[in-house]
Amino acid sequence: MTTTTSGTTTTTTTTIVGRKFDTSSISKLDGDNFRVWKVRMSSLFRSHDLNEIVDGTSTRPAAVGDPQKEWDKRNNEAMTSLYLCMTDAEVESISGCATAHEIWNKLNTMYQSISGESKQVLWQKYYSIMVTSGKSPVKTMIEIQNYAAQLRSMGAVIDDEMEVARIISSMMDEKFRQFREAWRSVEIAKQTSALLLSRLKTWELEDGETYKNASHVEETSKAYAAKKERPKRTRQEISDLKKKTKCHICKLKGHWKSECTFKDKDSAKKEQKSDEKSEGAYMAGGLSDLWINDSGANRHYCGRTD
Repeated sequence: MTTTTSGTTTTTTTTIVGRKFDTSSISKLDGDNFRVWKVRMSSLFRSHDLNEIVDGTSTRPAAVGDPQKEWDKRNNEAMTSLYLCMTDAEVESISGCATAHEIWNKLNTMYQSISGESKQVLWQKYYSIMVTSGKSPVKTMIEIQNYAAQLRSMGAVIDDEMEVARIISSMMDEKFRQFREAWRSVEIAKQTSALLLSRLKTWELEDGETYKNASHVEETSKAYAAKKERPKRTRQEISDLKKKTKCHICKLKGHWKSECTFKDKDSAKKEQKSDEKSEGAYMAGGLSDLWINDSGANRHYCGRTD
């Protein structure tokens, strides 16, 4: 705080150097969300006056002293923000970088290469996206627009009219026939992506049941696919498993429900109860004076009354 007095006028200036970086609302970079992640991070850097550090416009001063310390401080702030907004795997991939500018360049090289090969892959994805069963047409539209934005950043020319035509061509299913006809009735000058997005959102609200549980259906199908891919057990593994698990009917180990001799649980319980109530003595061979100390029977009998 600096106070300056001139006559009867006092001027006070307060400089705040501490800054808080709130990155909680930024989804961590996982490799698939680079374009959206980059937009948010760029905005964060601009708001904290770190953009020149990240893009390399501001380099580390050669002279030792306060300017160098200030630059190092700002570079560390930018690097910390990047680390906090990346998954562990992504942090591992850029662990060798010494500055925020090196990290930024490496990520751009990894996920936004302008090579001809990556450009062709983006074109293929751009034209292959279709609205499938259970998939939201609004989400499909956004996905197409994301690929279009990436292609534009590589120099491709895709205007709004071309983008709209591609989105409409992705909805070739019969259930979208009336929607396509209604869209064609709109004046050409008014067929913009903004209007199309509004129409699609309205259409989804009227037909919302189709997409309400889309995520649940997708997870269920993934679980079913994973279940089908489970490797088959060998005979020995099945035999060992039977020894450890109980039958759902008779509750005995050694076999499973499909192999149980009892038809249902009630008959198994009746049989067990009848075994508990019945009493009997069994002897092999003739009478003998030999006393068996522990025969394993629940009651003991002897042929001699004494």
